[in-house]
Amino acid sequence: MTDNKIEPGDVVKLSGAPNLLMTVDHISGNDVTCIWFDAELHTITHKFSLSALVLVKKKGL
Repeated sequence: MTDNKIEPGDVVKLSGAPNLLMTVDHISGNDVTCIWFDAELHTITHKFSLSALVLVKKKGL
């Protein structure tokens, strides 16, 4: 991966939770809002600090 900048549409994970993959919805400063599904397939949305996230896959790759 040459561009490690996290952008909307990218797949990320928390650095401490490697099995939870999330999609970046939007970014405001250092706050990143992510979306994922829980075990019952309910949509969960939460805001995380940019420093807590690790890029897994760029959008469209």
